Amino acid sequence: MKLNLRHIIFFFSLFTLSVYGQEVNESDNFMLRGKVIDNETKAKISSAEVRIIGSDTSDISLHVDSNGVFVKNLKYQTAYTIVVSAPNYLNAKGREFGPHGSESSNHLYELEKIESCSGLIPLITYAKNDFKNPVIPDEEDSNALELLSTLLKDNPTLIVELIGYRDSNEIEEVSSNRANYAVNAIKKSGISEKRIKPKDGRLDKTITETKRSSDLNQTNISHNRMLIFNIIGTTEK
Repeated sequence: MKLNLRHIIFFFSLFTLSVYGQEVNESDNFMLRGKVIDNETKAKISSAEVRIIGSDTSDISLHVDSNGVFVKNLKYQTAYTIVVSAPNYLNAKGREFGPHGSESSNHLYELEKIESCSGLIPLITYAKNDFKNPVIPDEEDSNALELLSTLLKDNPTLIVELIGYRDSNEIEEVSSNRANYAVNAIKKSGISEKRIKPKDGRLDKTITETKRSSDLNQTNISHNRMLIFNIIGTTEK
């Protein structure tokens, strides 16, 4: 099943860990063990790369073994950010802080295929939109562009398209203005404009009517006022 943007972002926070207090020597190590699998099929991903960034300025890169498994000894009393990546998948991000109540810590990292998160996904709907400010998201969608910025920062090779639509009660330029407003807002967060493409969807109802009955849309849209998000490719690292 394809996911909406909020579900996609959720994958970046699945692996936050708590700390169990115990007295340890700061020179001691604990073992971090992880396995990387496909979120949908649960198959191992033997092409995955793991980057472990420590609060002590350490930066470790690993490749998983043929079973999708990696093992690394890490320092107690040090915070780590773990970024797991694989070709054609969205990155997963986790956090670790030693000690974790024992001498080892085991985690499962489930990666989502980019193609499963592509397609035309409703990002913003303007159901209650003030016609005097037709490009400003409604309050319930006000953080949607921030979520998309997070997705792009955590996946620095993604290229996305933002398509603005309008309904028959709105003036012609509203649809393109919605796309340009979103692109400019995301650029302010430091994302290169080369990775975010605005597109004018105009009054075309074909896409939005189709998506109303799909699992991508839970908002009961009764109009054509929306902004669509689409992953259209990747850049070279």
